[in-house]
Amino acid sequence: MPKLHLYVSNCLQASEIIADNKARFPVVKPRNITLGPAAPAFESPFPDITFLSIQFRFETNLGKAFGLTRLVWDVDTWRSFTCFTLLEEIHEHQRNIGENRPRGSHNDKVSYDEKRQDEIDYVNRSPDVLISESACKVVAA
Repeated sequence: MPKLHLYVSNCLQASEIIADNKARFPVVKPRNITLGPAAPAFESPFPDITFLSIQFRFETNLGKAFGLTRLVWDVDTWRSFTCFTLLEEIHEHQRNIGENRPRGSHNDKVSYDEKRQDEIDYVNRSPDVLISESACKVVAA
């Protein structure tokens, strides 16, 4: 499919995506449109219909977004059949994942980190230990 990606990159410009989606994009006000992350590809969900599926990324006044458009051939040009957009990030607001995950008590008196440390240190309980004859033989072997 590299030839298809090159073809789409050369023939289908960001302005054409906007032109084909006149109803939605004036509200979104996209800018910095780039093709990807996946290369454009033909999809045939039914024997009598084929789409050219194109993914793209862009920015709005609110944040970074992702889009997917499916084009169909209409007489002499490609036309947008569907266009889906998704706001992935909001400017100046970090997602609460990984290191940005909130650390605190949430709905409990003790935070998760404190609970986990108490489990590791065996606070208020003894460790559960199972000693069996077969385990000793394995360790001794």
